[in-house]
Amino acid sequence: MKASAGKRSVSTKDAARTATRTTTRDARIEAPVKAPLKAATKRAAAPAKAAGGAAHSAGKAAPTRAAAPAKAVATAPRSATARERIDDTAYELFSRRGVRAVGVDEVVARSGVAKMTLYRHYPSKDQLALSFLRRREELWTRAWLQAEVERRTPAPAERLLAIFEVFDKWFRKADFEGCTFINVLLENDRKDHPVRLATVAHLATIRVFLRGLAEAAGVSEPEGFARQWHILMKGSIVAAGEGDREAALRAREIGRLLLANEGIAVGARPSRAAKALSAPRAARAARARGQ
Repeated sequence: MKASAGKRSVSTKDAARTATRTTTRDARIEAPVKAPLKAATKRAAAPAKAAGGAAHSAGKAAPTRAAAPAKAVATAPRSATARERIDDTAYELFSRRGVRAVGVDEVVARSGVAKMTLYRHYPSKDQLALSFLRRREELWTRAWLQAEVERRTPAPAERLLAIFEVFDKWFRKADFEGCTFINVLLENDRKDHPVRLATVAHLATIRVFLRGLAEAAGVSEPEGFARQWHILMKGSIVAAGEGDREAALRAREIGRLLLANEGIAVGARPSRAAKALSAPRAARAARARGQ
């Protein structure tokens, strides 16, 4: 009985030593796998801990170690796509010379794209012209004319007159190109031509802006007034094309008369336009008195 008990005791000790060796060996084998996983888990949890620090109780201190700033990565400027080159080239050429005078071959040559690439984006020249007109409205009517007028003054009646202040600077530029919408409209004698119809619609967009200003200024018939004002604008553009550098100033003074006819007086002091236009009159009056 004692011998059996002794054998069992030895067996138990041997089994314990064997289990210990097995556990230690398994731990050594598993360590290379668990260590990267543990490190990865810590790295993944670090941003969450930093972001959630404010959610801990007020008694806990904020982390003292700040995250290293991200390094700036220099990126090369993005080159223009084929479509962007086509659009930019068409805008430049059509704005200065009209649509009819510019051929597809010239747009292809100037933009540096293949003709098939152009036709893939624009199946016809008319489609290219329509895209140009939409862009012209976006850049000229809204981003330039309307934005400049609204920037100058908050008063609706003064904004109507400010149109001609904006025009005055435009007319005096060496690269003054005239009104694209007028130019393209006159190129197309077919009243049902899609490009002509689009041009008419883009001109109407300008009158919508004018009508809004007229309504806000208290004009009795805003639609008719907007058409009168638009005629004044288009007439001044044509006059500037003829070479009249004072066309915008003259149109501004006529605009004052239109507003006065509605019982709307704008500006107590003489404008620059009024001074410029009154100087020749004053000289003529002086000469008449001298006679």
